[in-house]
Amino acid sequence: MKKQNDFPAWWCRIWIKPILAVGYLAAVLWAAPNALAADKKILCVFDPSGKNGDLFKMVEDYKQHAATLGVDFDLKPYTKESAAIDDLKAKKCHAVAVTGTRARAVNKGVGTLEAMGAIPDEQHVEKLIKVVGGQKAAQFWTGGATDPYEVAAVLPGGPVYLFVRDRKINTVEKLAGKKIATFDNDEAAKTMVNNIKARVVSADETSFASKFNNGEVDACYAPAVAYGPLELKKGMGTEGGVARYPIAQFIYTILIQKSEFPSEFAGKSRGYAVAKFKKIYDGIRAAEKNIPASAWIDIPEKDKKDYDLMFQKVRVELRDKGIYDKGVLRMMKNGVRCVIDKNRPECVDKGGESAL
Repeated sequence: MKKQNDFPAWWCRIWIKPILAVGYLAAVLWAAPNALAADKKILCVFDPSGKNGDLFKMVEDYKQHAATLGVDFDLKPYTKESAAIDDLKAKKCHAVAVTGTRARAVNKGVGTLEAMGAIPDEQHVEKLIKVVGGQKAAQFWTGGATDPYEVAAVLPGGPVYLFVRDRKINTVEKLAGKKIATFDNDEAAKTMVNNIKARVVSADETSFASKFNNGEVDACYAPAVAYGPLELKKGMGTEGGVARYPIAQFIYTILIQKSEFPSEFAGKSRGYAVAKFKKIYDGIRAAEKNIPASAWIDIPEKDKKDYDLMFQKVRVELRDKGIYDKGVLRMMKNGVRCVIDKNRPECVDKGGESAL
C-alpha cells in the first residue's frame, strides 16, 4: 500500500530533468576555464638539425620553464626558418623560436640585438641578457597596441664567426672580391659584404653550408654550434679556418601571439635566460671547443680596429635605413658597452650618436 508521504511519480518527472540540466550546466561552466588552461600551445621551433639539434634541446628546457608560468607547449620542429615565421603569421603556430635576423620581420627591436659588432664578448652578452629581461626594456619587445606579437624570450646562441676556405684571408682588405654566402633576409650582412667590396652570393639557412663546403663561396658566417651539424670542416679543409673575432652575436628568440597567452606571460618569461645564462653558455663553449685549435685564425689588433670601424659604419647605415631600431642600438651602447667600459671612445664622446 502506498504511504501518504511518498512523492508522486509525476512530481519527480517534473523536477528531475531541470535539476539534472542545471547540474550539467554547472559542470560545463566549471570545466570550461580548466579545459582552456589545459590547452596546449604550439611552439614552432627552427633548428637546422630538427629535433636532434642543440637549439631544439634549448627550447625543450624553456618549455619546462613555461609550464611553471601556466603555459603548456607542444614543440614542432622546422628545418626551414621562413616556414616557421609564415606559419606564425598564418596562426598555425601560437609561438615560434627563430633567429633574431628572421624575427626582425615581426619585431625590429629583437632583430637589432644581432647588430654587427654591437656585443663583442661573453661579458657583454651576459649584461645584454639582463638588460633585455628588465622592465625598462619591455617597450622594445611588446610592440604597439595593435601589434599581434611579443617577444617572450631572448636566448644567446654564441658569437657569429667568419669561416673561410683559405686562412690567408685574415684582413678586411683580403676579403675584397671574395664570394660570401649571404642570407637573403639579412640586410645587415649584405650591407657589410658590399662595404668590404666582397661579392654577395645568395643563400639561406638550408643552403649556405653546402655552398661553402662545395667551394661555391670563399666564406660564410655562422655560430660555432653550426660547425659540427653542418660539417663546415669540409669547406675549411686543411687550408681554411675560423676568424677569432665575432661579427655579431647569434640571438635566438621566442615570439608569441599576444591574443593566445595571458597578458603577463611574456614579461615573466623574458627572465628565463637570465636564470639560465650559465647553463646556456656552457653549451656555447662546448660547441667552440669542437672546432680544432689549429683551425682558429687570430686577427691582428690593428685589423680588429678596422673591423670595429666597419661594423660601426654598418650599424649607422642600417639605423638610418630603418632596419635597426635606434632605441635598441642606444640601449646596447649606453646600457651594455659603456657600462662595461666607460673609456670606450664612443662613451667618452657624449654627443657621438654616430657611434651607435
